Amino acid sequence: MTIGFSTGDEGDPEPYLYAIAYPWPAAFAAPPLPAGRWHAGGWNGGFLPWTEALASGDPVAAAAGFGRAAWRALATAQGSLIADRETPDLERRNPSSLRSSG
Repeated sequence: MTIGFSTGDEGDPEPYLYAIAYPWPAAFAAPPLPAGRWHAGGWNGGFLPWTEALASGDPVAAAAGFGRAAWRALATAQGSLIADRETPDLERRNPSSLRSSG
C-alpha cells in the first residue's frame, strides 16, 4: 500500500493525495472517507484533491484523516495483518508548513 502526493497528471491535473494498494483487493467494498473519495477510472484508490484539503480549514487534519481511513480500509480488504496494527501516526511528523495560514 502507498499513501502519497501527486502534483497532478493528465487525468487529474490538480495536486492530490492518493492511497493505492497492489494488488487491488478483488472484493473491495469502499467505505466512506472522512475527506476525499474513492477514485476509479485509470487507477483505483483513495483520492483527496489538495484544494479540498485546504478548503477544510485544517489541511493537515484532512490529509491525516484521509490517510488513516484509506489505510485501514485497504489493509482490511486485503486481509492483511497490518489492519490489526495501529494505523500510522500521520500527524506526528507533518511539517508545520502544510498548515493553512489563514
